[in-house]
Amino acid sequence: MGAPFFGLSQPQRDKIISNFDKGRLPLLSSSTENDWKFLMHALEEHHKNVAVQSWITNHTFGGQVPGVSITLDAKAGEWVTLMGEIYYILWKKYKEGMKASWVEGLMLRVRTMAAGQVPTSQVTLSFDVGTKFSTGLNAPTVSLIPDPSLGVKFGSTPDHVQIESQAPNWKKLRKRPLEDKTGKLYKSTHYVLAHMLNDNLNGSGADSHNVMPYWATANKEMAKKVENAVKECVLRGFEVEYKIVAGPEYGLLHRQPVLDNILKNAGRAAKNQLTGNELLQYEIVELEQYLATNLVIDARVKDQGGTWQVIVNKVQIDNYVPLSIPVL
Repeated sequence: MGAPFFGLSQPQRDKIISNFDKGRLPLLSSSTENDWKFLMHALEEHHKNVAVQSWITNHTFGGQVPGVSITLDAKAGEWVTLMGEIYYILWKKYKEGMKASWVEGLMLRVRTMAAGQVPTSQVTLSFDVGTKFSTGLNAPTVSLIPDPSLGVKFGSTPDHVQIESQAPNWKKLRKRPLEDKTGKLYKSTHYVLAHMLNDNLNGSGADSHNVMPYWATANKEMAKKVENAVKECVLRGFEVEYKIVAGPEYGLLHRQPVLDNILKNAGRAAKNQLTGNELLQYEIVELEQYLATNLVIDARVKDQGGTWQVIVNKVQIDNYVPLSIPVL
């Protein structure tokens, strides 16, 4: 029967391989840590021996990438397709709350197996030395293997404490309440920290070089129109070319009427005469002159046959900075 291996009996191990033979990948919701570790061991053995067996070629691992016309299974890339599909399942469960160290460990092992066939990411983040925030991204390659120069193993959501330590003005900007284009106010904040390299693509939320203050509604639009399709491609083992360019700043001319109204309402002639909330309102509006009016985004993906396909072409995501005094 065989001795236990990874805590699994021979029949248990046989069942995992049998299911895999039928194109069924184990799911974390119904499989144990040991199931996954045994499967990873088996895959690593195939990889070491460069013996990608017929069951890899004979099964389609994957499907249609949302918003992109790409065939995921191709003769030239069975191993990469398989690695991408396994990585994608692990990533989904990782994001759904299973951020256990063993899940991270498995993801790193998949990256190791994919290395050599999946290129390493190459990402350059542009940065404004005045505002301390990002002004865009130029990435000839984004893949499931992070750019080592960024020093990030896994991406993260915004860390407001870290960002405020690097860009102190974020503490002020985030105090403006959300306002839609009709003037209706909401309890949430108007600005969020928009990632240039999305956290799902191993982009940091703790590095001000990778984030910029942006209208919360526009940030959701960016996710829907661009980021969802890009991350689907990258996490499934594809190589993406990605570029984000920030448009011009709003400028003082746009903000001056609001600044004048703050002074008028306070009965003051200059900023240095303001105190309390009125001073904070003035400072928020002053900072808003440096916000980008829009982001223009391009992305292409290289399919398994080596052909570049457009994901998005010159998609413009507009920022919105209200011509109103912040209600604090």
